[in-house]
Amino acid sequence: YFLGITYLDQGKTDEGISELRKVIASFPEFVKAYVDLGWNRYDKELYEEAIQLFREGLKYGKNYSQLYAYLAWTYLMKGWIKDAEDTIKESLEANPTHPLSYYVLGLIYERRGWYSDAVTVYRKLLEIDKTFYSAFRNLRSIYNNSGNYNEAISMTKERLEREPSNIILYLDLADLYMRSKMFSEAILLLEKANEISPYYPEIYEYLGNLYYELEHKEKAIIYWEKALEIEPGNISLKDYLSFLKEETYTLADISKLIKDTPTQKDYPDASAIIILDSAERIVRPDGTSSLTYHKVIKILNEKGRETYGEVYIPYSLLGERVKILKARTIKPDGTEVEATAIHDVSLAEGYHLYSDAMAKVISMPALENNAIIEYAYTIDDLGRGPLGKHFQDEFLFQDFDPIMISRYTLVIPKGMNIYYKMYNGELEPQIEEKGSTVIYTWEMKDIPQIIQENYMPPLADVVPRLEITTFKDWQEVAGWYYDIANPKTKSDEAIKAKVIELTRDKKTLEDKAKAIYYFVANDIRYVGLEFGISGLMPHQASEVFKYKYGDCKDKATLLISMYREIGIPAYYVLVRTRYRGSLPLDSPGFQFDHAICAIKLNGKLYFLDGTAEDTRFGYVPSMDQGTKALLIDEGKPILVDIPIDRPEDNEKTRNIEVTLSKDGSIKGTAYVTFRGYYDTYLRSVWKTAADRQIREDLEWSLRSLVPNATLEGYQLSNLRDLDADVWERYSFSASGYAQVVQNTISFLPSIMERLETSESVAKKERKYPINYWTPYTTRDIVTYKLPDGSKIIHLPDDIVLDKPFAYYSMKFSLDGNILKVERVFQIRAVLIEPKDYPEYKSFIESIVSKDRERVVIGF
Repeated sequence: YFLGITYLDQGKTDEGISELRKVIASFPEFVKAYVDLGWNRYDKELYEEAIQLFREGLKYGKNYSQLYAYLAWTYLMKGWIKDAEDTIKESLEANPTHPLSYYVLGLIYERRGWYSDAVTVYRKLLEIDKTFYSAFRNLRSIYNNSGNYNEAISMTKERLEREPSNIILYLDLADLYMRSKMFSEAILLLEKANEISPYYPEIYEYLGNLYYELEHKEKAIIYWEKALEIEPGNISLKDYLSFLKEETYTLADISKLIKDTPTQKDYPDASAIIILDSAERIVRPDGTSSLTYHKVIKILNEKGRETYGEVYIPYSLLGERVKILKARTIKPDGTEVEATAIHDVSLAEGYHLYSDAMAKVISMPALENNAIIEYAYTIDDLGRGPLGKHFQDEFLFQDFDPIMISRYTLVIPKGMNIYYKMYNGELEPQIEEKGSTVIYTWEMKDIPQIIQENYMPPLADVVPRLEITTFKDWQEVAGWYYDIANPKTKSDEAIKAKVIELTRDKKTLEDKAKAIYYFVANDIRYVGLEFGISGLMPHQASEVFKYKYGDCKDKATLLISMYREIGIPAYYVLVRTRYRGSLPLDSPGFQFDHAICAIKLNGKLYFLDGTAEDTRFGYVPSMDQGTKALLIDEGKPILVDIPIDRPEDNEKTRNIEVTLSKDGSIKGTAYVTFRGYYDTYLRSVWKTAADRQIREDLEWSLRSLVPNATLEGYQLSNLRDLDADVWERYSFSASGYAQVVQNTISFLPSIMERLETSESVAKKERKYPINYWTPYTTRDIVTYKLPDGSKIIHLPDDIVLDKPFAYYSMKFSLDGNILKVERVFQIRAVLIEPKDYPEYKSFIESIVSKDRERVVIGF
C-alpha cells in the first residue's frame, strides 16, 4: 500500500495503480486502498471508475465516512445531485461531526442555488473544525457575491487574528477593503503584510491598484514594476504597464514606403524587394522583453513566392507568447487581402520532453508578381528564462534580396549596461533618452543584395552584423551555464547500472569511454532542435536515459553523467557551428546553436558529439570542426579550438583491377576503404538500407563515370560496428568503355574518380571566399591488364600539382602489358580567399583537362 501511494505521489501512475490493485485483490477489507485508488481515478476525471471503487469499498467499510464523502463528491461532478445529497446525508447520520461530509453538503447546496442553506452548513462545519480553509473560503465567497462585505470582512479579520502570519488572509482582507472602498485601511494592511513577507508579488500589485485608484500613477507604476520583478510571468499586468508607459509598438505607416518601389528590371537577380526589415526589442526592469518584427516585401517572381509565402515564427509554448499584429497582402491593383490561415505546429511532435517547442505559421494569401506582403508580430516573454535578467541579440543588415530599410531598435531601462559591436561593417547607433528608458537605433538604407556564390561562407560572416549582450565577459557566461546545467548531470540508479553493464567487460579506460559514447550516440534517439527553440536548459540526465531521446545538450548531459560514473573528467562544450558563422569573441553571450561533450583521457582532450550516431569515437562532424568553442570547467570558461581534420583523416582509397578486351569492354573488381567523413557518410546511408537500395546506389555511382556498367556482385563490411573499418568490394563489367578505332583503343585512365567539369570555378572572379566543409583525399590505384599483343601509342605525362590549398597527381607505370595508374586528389584548406581564387581556378581547370587525357594503345 505504501509503495503504491509513493508511486502515485511521484507521478508514476501505472506503477501506483498496479500496487494498490494488488492490495485490493489480496486484502479486500483494506478500505484505505479503495479511497486512494478511487481518488486517483477521480483526479484523472475517470468518474465512473472512481464511483465503482468507492461503492466497492463501502461493502467493507460501511462506517467509513471518507468513502461516502468522496462518492457523493463524484456524483456531484457527474451532475447527479439527488444521489450526491442522499449519499452525504447517509454519511452524516452515521457520523454527524464528519467535516468533509459537511463540506460536500455545502457544495451540493451551492450547486442547487440554496445559498442560505449552504451558509448554515459552512458555519456549522467551521464550529466543528475552525481550520477547514475551503469552507471558510466558500462562505466568504458567498458573502462577496451577495455584496455582504461586512460579514466577509468580519470573518476574515477573525481568522487573521488566529493566523497573524498568513499572507493570503492579508490579501483577501485587502481585496474586501478595496471592494468596500476602504482604500486607506487596505494600504495599511498591505504595508503590514509586506513587513512580514516582502516576496509576494500580489502585495505590490494590490498596492499599485490602490494608488492608481487614488490617482497616484507614478507610485502605482513603481509598485507594479516591483510585482513584475518577483513574478515576470504576469502577462496581463505587463501588457497594462506597457500601455500606461506608452511602450506598445505602433506599426509604421507603409503607404509612402510602397510607392515607386524598385522592379525586377532594377534587380534582375532578385526574387523580391525587402522594403522594410525592422526589429524592436523592449527590455523591462524585471529582465523580460518583447521583440517585434515588422516586414514589408515586394514579391517579384516565382522564387519570391516560394521564399516568402510562408512565415514561420518559432517560440516556446511555456515561456513565450506570439501576437500577430498584422498579416496582409496588397495586390498590384491596391486590393488588400488579410491573412486568415494562421496556425500553430509542433516542432517535435510525439516527443514529451519538447512539447513546448512550437511555431506559428502564417500563409500569406493572394501572392502574385508585384504583390506586397506585410506582416508584423511580437514575441513576449511570459517570464524570465534561464538567462535571468541577461539578454542578447543578433541582427543581420543584409540578405540575398535587396533591402530598402533595415532597422534594429533597442529600448532598455536607464542604468542597464549593454555591450554592442558591429562585425563586417561600421554603424553607430542613434541614442535617445525617453522617460525612464534609453533607445538605441541602428539603421541602414538601400542595401544591395548578396549575390550568392557556390561554397560561400555563412551569411553572418559576410554581411553587416550587430551583436548585443549584457554579459560582461566569458566568465559570466560560463558560470551562468554551469549553474543551470551541471545539476542536470546527476545520475540515478538506472544510469549507474547501465554504465556498469556497458563497461564491465572492457579492459582499458579508452574502451570504456568508447562503449559509453557509442551507446549515447546510437541508442539515445536524437531530436534535432536548436537551443533557441528547445530552451537553454538541458533535461535531467535520468529523464533523457528513461525516455531514450534528447537534443544535443541532453545527449551531452547524459554523456557527462555516465563518464563521471567511471571517473573520466567530462565537460560541456558549447559550439557555434560553422553553419551559423564564426563566434563573435568580443561579444560574450549565448551565441551557440549546439552542445557537445569533451573528456580528458590519457592526457588528451577528446571532443565527442552525442548527436553524431555514425561517427567514430574521437571524431566530430565537420560542422563542429574549425570552430572556436566554449569549454566549461567547473564554471570557468576555456575558449578552445576544435581541430579541423587533416586531408588524410577523410580518405577514400580505391584499389581497382581492370581487364581490358580488344572490343573495348572491361571487367573489373574494386576494393574501396573509407575513413573519416566517407566512413560516416556510408554508414548513415547504407546501414539500414535494403540490399536492392544498396545495389541501385552502387550501379548509379558506377554508371555516372562508366557508361553501360553492370554490377556483378558486392560485399560490405559491418556498418554498425563503429570500431571496424568500412570497406566495400564489388565486381563489375561494362561494354564500350574504351573507344575502338581501327587498330587502336583509347580510354580514360582514371576510371572511378574524375573531375568532369570546371563548373565550380566557372566565375572569372569571386567576391567571397570558397568555404569547403572539410579537407579530404581521394586515392585511386587502377591496374589495367591490357590485351595481348597491344602496345602503348600514347601515355599521358605524369603530373604533380602541389599547392598550399590542394594537391593533385596522376602517375603512370608500365610493366609488360600491365599498366598502373595512380591518381591522388586532395583538398587541404577549407577556406580559399578571393585573392587566391585565380590560382585555384587554374588548378581545377588543369585537373579537368588532365582527367580527360586518354591512354591510346594499338596492335
